[in-house]
Amino acid sequence: MSHDQSTDDFIIVASEVNTKTYTVSGLVYGNTYQFKVEAHNAIGYGAASTPFAIIAATNPSTPDAPVTVVDGENVKISWELPFNGGSTITGYVVKIR
Repeated sequence: MSHDQSTDDFIIVASEVNTKTYTVSGLVYGNTYQFKVEAHNAIGYGAASTPFAIIAATNPSTPDAPVTVVDGENVKISWELPFNGGSTITGYVVKIR
């Protein structure tokens, strides 16, 4: 087997990794990336892993403290949008104690 890049559209980001982990930097939030890994030894390269996909995103940042407006027994709570981490915020959880 060979890790000949001409057979697919994957780009080699590291070729002499000697641990079971590697950090890929510089990804763009919200973009989808696919990765696959190949092992090699003195004889050559084995088959590549099944590709696995991720969306480059993180958890949303912490919202600022909410602003409240009291109207009798009702309280209106509002807050600024936090950084979405690269993925659209789909909702919020509001808690009271």
